[in-house]
Amino acid sequence: WSAVAPMGSKRYCHAAVVLPVPRVLVMGGFDGSSFLNTAELYDPQTKTWGAAPPMGSKRWGPAAVVLPGPRVLVMGGSDGSSALNTAELYDPQSQTWSAVAPMGSKRWGPAAVVLPGPRVLVMGGSDGSSSPNNAELYDPQSQSRSAVAPMGSKDSSHAAMLVAGCVVLRPFGPDDS
Repeated sequence: WSAVAPMGSKRYCHAAVVLPVPRVLVMGGFDGSSFLNTAELYDPQTKTWGAAPPMGSKRWGPAAVVLPGPRVLVMGGSDGSSALNTAELYDPQSQTWSAVAPMGSKRWGPAAVVLPGPRVLVMGGSDGSSSPNNAELYDPQSQSRSAVAPMGSKDSSHAAMLVAGCVVLRPFGPDDS
């Protein structure tokens, strides 16, 4: 481990993705007093952070994935008063954010994974009062969403990855085993 320059803003419950450039895009979160719509880019060659354009919405606990192009899809989270169903797309080339089709459910702390096609599977999270087990697919080509079979359990703030064609979920919490 070695220290690098600190980010411009302290934040937690944010989303982060690795872009092919390579750069790391960090977005949203909470700084201890405010919910954030800000974003920052880390350059591993210079080991420095720089500001990226802010998202259209404040997002605490969103899910984010890198799509071909590359583009970054960030979904859900909370604006500090309620869970969100909104989603935004970041284009690193033009350095712009644009709104895309909202999710069918409000989700704080969902997991998301890019599937072949490409399509994005987003699942779980919390709607503010419960943790639904529903899931949906997002098709970036048509910018449409469709419901899929629900998960076997209700999870939020979990991780997902694609391994050998299967989606693997890893819950977080004190009773994980």
